[in-house]
Amino acid sequence: MDRRLAGALLVVAVVATALVLPARDGLRIAGEATTIELPTEPRVGDCLLASTPIDPAHGPTHPAQPTDLRNSADDAPDFGPCNGQPVFGEVVAITRATGGVDIRRLRAETSGTDCRAAALTYAGLTAINGRYVPRGYLAPDPVTWTFSITIRTHWVSPSLPGQSSGSTWAACVVGPADGSSYVGVLAGAYSGGRLPEAFGVCWNLREVSVAIQKVDCRQPHLAELIAMGKIAERDGVTPSDTNSSCLSLAVDVMGRTDPTADGGLTVLIDPDATDSIRWTTEATGVVCYIVPKTHSLDGTVVGLRDRPVPYSG
Repeated sequence: MDRRLAGALLVVAVVATALVLPARDGLRIAGEATTIELPTEPRVGDCLLASTPIDPAHGPTHPAQPTDLRNSADDAPDFGPCNGQPVFGEVVAITRATGGVDIRRLRAETSGTDCRAAALTYAGLTAINGRYVPRGYLAPDPVTWTFSITIRTHWVSPSLPGQSSGSTWAACVVGPADGSSYVGVLAGAYSGGRLPEAFGVCWNLREVSVAIQKVDCRQPHLAELIAMGKIAERDGVTPSDTNSSCLSLAVDVMGRTDPTADGGLTVLIDPDATDSIRWTTEATGVVCYIVPKTHSLDGTVVGLRDRPVPYSG
């Protein structure tokens, strides 16, 4: 049976199909039963469909205005298949909760399901001692890498009509941190999928400095973060060791044996071997990132595989 038909609530306006009600003037009025179709109960992998107008000048991944993942008691969230259309988020976990919208959210948040952790796992990362890495990257490493995605999560509840009909679901929804719509899916982005650009971490400079600024990965940019890392014991770990580790990460994250794309890209660490003062005196932090040599990029390299590098010029 179709999920939407299964979720329809029959509101009986009249007890019988031809119930006759007397009116003051003696006329009789015939009534008919009507139905109200309730939103389908979401499932993991469903998308929160875009509902704001799309700016034609920027394409489907740049909405005219951002949205909020939260919904009020009167808002009926619209979930459905992603199907390549602009969406505002994806369902990564479902739990059960009752009460008003705020009470349901509170109960969902304390249900034992960590919404953010569910989102990172949904993206293809796995938790190791409180940090998240690609599932295939479990080998011993001189650097303890941590992956980060620009996400925000929230629990979404049924609207009042849905609650009145007995719906008890609460959906953990993940979307881009800036609230924009996007095309594609976050599901499995780090385990064989393709990361939508809205979730990437991109910069306006090729070198890490105090002047560096985050840039939307859908816009021209000069660097993309692969991971942040820590070196527990600096002694015995050289810049070369760290660089090799970063290069292996890039291979895994990009899904291609040559992360330089025939020399068009460079995989870098910061600090690097040329900065001996920072390398020997700073704490344990290290950055692994990738830059184009002579072009800028207008897309993410996460999950790039054998696709063309998204050079913008």
